[in-house]
Amino acid sequence: MLLIDEMWGRRIAEAWGLNKTGTIGSLILAKKLSLIPAITPLLDLLQAHGFHMSEKLYLCAKSLAGESDRK
Repeated sequence: MLLIDEMWGRRIAEAWGLNKTGTIGSLILAKKLSLIPAITPLLDLLQAHGFHMSEKLYLCAKSLAGESDRK
């Protein structure tokens, strides 16, 4: 499994048929494996330190991790 966020690198990995995931995918997997209790604080910390993610990705990640908010 290749851990990569950069779009150009992800495209090359796809072309070579490599399994890949990014930072957020790794957090979701860690939550599903009970290695971390929650991803929301980590997503917030990433954003606070300049990690770019769309609101749609943020909400999707929380939902996949079972942490979606119902407002």
